[in-house]
Amino acid sequence: MTGGHPLSLAAATILDADHFTAVEVAGTAGFDALGLRWDLDADRGIAPPRLRRAIDDTGLRLLDLEVIRLSPDIPLDNHRRLIDIAEQLRPEWLLTVSHHRDPGRTCDELLLLADLIEPFGCSISLEFMAFTEIRTLADALGIAASVRADGAHNIAVLVDALHLDRSGGSPTDLRTTAATELSYLQICDADSNLVPPHDDPEALAFEARHGRRFPGDGTLPLAELIAQVPAMMPISVEVQSREWTSAPELTRARRAMSSARRVLA
Repeated sequence: MTGGHPLSLAAATILDADHFTAVEVAGTAGFDALGLRWDLDADRGIAPPRLRRAIDDTGLRLLDLEVIRLSPDIPLDNHRRLIDIAEQLRPEWLLTVSHHRDPGRTCDELLLLADLIEPFGCSISLEFMAFTEIRTLADALGIAASVRADGAHNIAVLVDALHLDRSGGSPTDLRTTAATELSYLQICDADSNLVPPHDDPEALAFEARHGRRFPGDGTLPLAELIAQVPAMMPISVEVQSREWTSAPELTRARRAMSSARRVLA
């Protein structure tokens, strides 16, 4: 924990690691928590109860499990397998994005999803990205508020530093946002002078998946962003970078930890 913030190693920072290695690496690097991205095909042979025991034995929190992608092409029932995995792994948050053009359809499916995961203490972490149909912080907050108004209280919004910047937002946008409306922060860095065109979703997605930098190695206003949230809010360090894919997982995790600590100092 740094500056009161529990630090989590995001799945994408060491996406090539198997889940048991990710748990070991996160613990060795000094993180308080980690996130996991579950591949329903590649991870078919993994026993979730055994993985949960490994997480508990390491003393880590499982901050989030990825990812539910709501889409017109994917019925909500198709996500049942991942929901079953979540029930066994017991993450605090189930990361969710939406590709529905109709906000009403997004709200309907989020309401159903919230009801499915509430019995085992899980909540929806709704992420906005400029290349999805929930493009901005305001979009995400509005949808989450609508879902809560319909009776689901286990939903909040994830703020990713890169997505906030690339969607035209800034840390000051959080000044009027209640802490209960947010799940956690996700930080990385980037060059504010090399912004992909806002009307080029492929370029925005490519940067998010391959061009992130470690905190402090770019120009995003990370300190200002962190200052807008409560001291105990978890911070996940997500640095999915083509430049670092050849580095050992532990090297990346330690760099993520040290860079986050510098930003939080």
